[in-house]
Amino acid sequence: MIEWKSFPFVRFLIPFIIGILAYVFGHLHISFIVLVLNYVLCIFLHLIYKNKKVRAYRNGWITGLGFQVCLFLSGNEIAFLSIDQNRPEHYTHFYDKGNAAIVRLLEPPIEKNKSFKVTAEVLSIGQGSYQHSTCGKAILYLQKDTAASKLYYGNILLIKNAFQAIPPPKNPDEFDYKKFLYFNNIYASAYLKKDNWKLLPINQSNPLFDLTFWLRDKSIEAFQKYIPDTQDAAVTEALVVGYRDKMSFDIMQSYAAAGVIHVLAVSGLHVALLFSLLNRMLFILEKKRYGKQVKSLIIIILIWTFALLTGLSGSVVRAAMMFTFFTIGKNSNRTISTLNMLACSAFIILMFKPLLITDVGFQLSYIAVLGISELFPHINRWLYRTNKTVDFIWKTIAVSLAAQIATLPLTVFYFSQFPAYFLFANLLVIPLSALVLYTGIALAVFQIIQPLAKILGSLTYGMVHFLNYYIGNIRELPFSVLYLSSSTIWQSLLFATFILLLIRLLITREKLYLFGITITICILFIISAYNLLHIKNEKSITVYSFVGKSCLEFNNGGNAVAMKSDSLFNEQEQFYLRHHWQLSNTTITDFIPSDSASDETAFLQGTLWNRDQFFQFYNYRLLKINKKLPFNSSSYRMKLNAVIISGNADVSVNEITSWFDTPLIIYNGDNSTYRLNKWMKECNGLHIDTYNVASKGALKISL
Repeated sequence: MIEWKSFPFVRFLIPFIIGILAYVFGHLHISFIVLVLNYVLCIFLHLIYKNKKVRAYRNGWITGLGFQVCLFLSGNEIAFLSIDQNRPEHYTHFYDKGNAAIVRLLEPPIEKNKSFKVTAEVLSIGQGSYQHSTCGKAILYLQKDTAASKLYYGNILLIKNAFQAIPPPKNPDEFDYKKFLYFNNIYASAYLKKDNWKLLPINQSNPLFDLTFWLRDKSIEAFQKYIPDTQDAAVTEALVVGYRDKMSFDIMQSYAAAGVIHVLAVSGLHVALLFSLLNRMLFILEKKRYGKQVKSLIIIILIWTFALLTGLSGSVVRAAMMFTFFTIGKNSNRTISTLNMLACSAFIILMFKPLLITDVGFQLSYIAVLGISELFPHINRWLYRTNKTVDFIWKTIAVSLAAQIATLPLTVFYFSQFPAYFLFANLLVIPLSALVLYTGIALAVFQIIQPLAKILGSLTYGMVHFLNYYIGNIRELPFSVLYLSSSTIWQSLLFATFILLLIRLLITREKLYLFGITITICILFIISAYNLLHIKNEKSITVYSFVGKSCLEFNNGGNAVAMKSDSLFNEQEQFYLRHHWQLSNTTITDFIPSDSASDETAFLQGTLWNRDQFFQFYNYRLLKINKKLPFNSSSYRMKLNAVIISGNADVSVNEITSWFDTPLIIYNGDNSTYRLNKWMKECNGLHIDTYNVASKGALKISL
């Protein structure tokens, strides 16, 4: 039985989080007046129940329930206030109020292939001397030139008002960048050519952030100077200061496949490694008077200094706060529960940044620490050992296993994959990444001493190079990643319930948990069977949305045939297609060449027929025009369900309608704006329905 009195912050946190989620996902906002009245009522009831003359203390639970409602309402109100767009002065309400805006850069620009990307605060929008004072953040993409490369945090720019709303995802199962930015209070972006902006002779910066960006940039300079390989330097930057913008997509995928992607995001692991090192180095202070207090103060200062070095990233701030509470708790004479400490730190963080509840890193870090604190002692007892090396290896395995078990439902829900060799990978990666962290920090600190910096750079380079080699080989092992189909939030909650019940069964051996496990498995089986039946009945045609490319898919009960354009798909686009087909339980049985054969060909057990550019899938008839019409004349108008125009085909809508009777024309993503406008104008005159996948996103036609 859980004694909730021992975990006050857990009791505070649960209704507070529910209140945040009610607004963030349910868009439920309860008036601030209701919150105030509820607090007044609770205080009034509390005073009555505390009065012994009234003798109403037996109903004190009503006050407790009232305070739980207060916490729910507080979370709801704080979440509402945290959405910048709810403020009347937000810049998105002034799009049409002028052709210019004044912005302040919130970070140093990040170099991309064709532009510099930077997050900026919109200070005002207007025209000429008249400006509307505004607030809110936006992403700017500045055309590459010398002037843009010299911009820095705190610069004030006068820019053209070219803001556009962040577009939603264009394809099914695509990463929702719009939602991600929404939870970071960013709602619009703008592309600025070199003559669309001007640097103003003023600067507005926070000295603390000036220091953090300066420390980070100096550290990155040291890594780039003393680590010869570009990718090894990029991995070092990610491991030590959390800067991942220069890492290749392939390296990121290798770390994800090996189950060690967490080492590339400076977070609780890195702070824990630093805390462990400092705790051992300063043990001598414990023998002095007030030594424990001095030691704790030094550790807290150095941990927050490391947080500054990493640019005060959200994950490091969370971890630094957790270890600050832990350090303070160790020096008090009271026994402080790890669970209560975690709840306290989460409660304080969410009070100031409630939208962090949507951050995957926030969720994973807290769940992982909770899993380690609760499961590690039990797993650690599974193996009796006396050898120190065996003890170290087993403890590393126990920590990795505890964290992986705890985060498994979230990992499956967000990433739909499971790294099969995560234990094997973490066995070497955790201690090696700790050494890289220590030598990397030392390199950043002692870079002015060139001989020492060269030695530290060589050591760091050697370890990181071996680390990349080791992880790359793990990725190449058979079945290194177990790919799973997509799961809903309810399936993930049921899976989490199953794991929790299984853990309790193994610890307590109570039959009640076995009954709960059986019920949970049955529900999961029913849901899975229903989803499988839905997939088997799937009959659909999907026209995907890719810039400058085309992709067409015919799906028959989970087996599909795809037709891609000749244009090469980049790594991210290929990864997306593989990931989408994996999530939707789709098996691609054939690829049809873009220049379809003139001979009649059948696919998908005869349900799909293809000849030239004609397709018939069941009773649905489709013509895909790549360059020109497949013939020059026709004796009758063939009836079609749709026509797809691709590759800037040299054809007019009048020509198409003179030979084909079609109610719908679909424009692929590889057509020019000029031709699109021309075709759209023709279709409007002929009253033909059109669909442009470049602007509207992928089109799925269910039969």
